[in-house]
Amino acid sequence: MEFFFDDGIFVGPDTISFFTHVETQMAVRHEVLQKVQSELKSGKTPTEVFHGLEQIVNSQSAEPRGETEMSRTDFRKLFARDVLGMRNVWGVDKAIEKIQQQLSKPWVKPRKI
Repeated sequence: MEFFFDDGIFVGPDTISFFTHVETQMAVRHEVLQKVQSELKSGKTPTEVFHGLEQIVNSQSAEPRGETEMSRTDFRKLFARDVLGMRNVWGVDKAIEKIQQQLSKPWVKPRKI
């Protein structure tokens, strides 16, 4: 049996590559959030930043993968769609605030013991 704890520690045999899957998913989510934050800091408008996320969501995936395996590109699209959903639900300012709140906390890095 495999387990992840809140602090990112993984225990158990990784027979189905669950650890790698979660580690990739968390890294890509952090990448997407940091991209939004860094583009805003570089002077892009929120409209430009969210347009870039829309382009990610609408891009074609060229990464080969198995039938049920998600690629980094798939995760990037998923998390870009998530940020766009936050904008649609809460509005631009609140979505940006939520992104900054997430990034202001220590980011958990998965690790095996």
